[in-house]
Amino acid sequence: MSDTLIYLIRHGETEYNRLDRIQGRGIDAPLNDTGERQARAVGRWLREAGVDVAVSSSLVRARQTASIAMGLPTDGIPADADLDELSYGAMEGIPVDEQRGDLADLYSTWSRGELHVSPEGGESPLQVYERASEAVLRLIDAHPGKTLAVFTHGRTLRILVSGLTGLGLANMRDIPHQNGCIYRLRHRDGHFHIDIHNFIDHLTELHSHV
Repeated sequence: MSDTLIYLIRHGETEYNRLDRIQGRGIDAPLNDTGERQARAVGRWLREAGVDVAVSSSLVRARQTASIAMGLPTDGIPADADLDELSYGAMEGIPVDEQRGDLADLYSTWSRGELHVSPEGGESPLQVYERASEAVLRLIDAHPGKTLAVFTHGRTLRILVSGLTGLGLANMRDIPHQNGCIYRLRHRDGHFHIDIHNFIDHLTELHSHV
């Protein structure tokens, strides 16, 4: 059987991204103008990839990115809440600068392998990996040998890539993930490996239009 190709795409920019405020699962912000341009750039690049099936998280920013990129109405692309962003609970909506110390402590905890730890009122990386990896595996089972596009979020993307490829969730900090970036995983016989890593070349053209 041929490989299944999975493109993991981070959504385009929102005002929360621009203002450096944590969104998480509880903030359902739409794309801003830059985010829409990023989504169009993703779409131009994905057309060359020959995507067979696209799916997005249930959050507006991912659904809009998928809709614009694939040239389909928002309700024309399946949404799976298991692909949503990690919930940051009480941290959501607050500027990063106001909680930088707490975030640093949280990320250090995760890097030490304490992946069951969650922000107050939020989710742990293990919880997100369980739901998001199951969503990806369901998609592969339903469409073996196809080319799939999965529109998701920064932390969820880091968790998926590090967990599925064996890098380890404790090392998810090593997965860069700017808005509109693209990863490609290749799946065969139950194993994943990365063959496109944080691709952003399609975004360079935006600088002349901003």
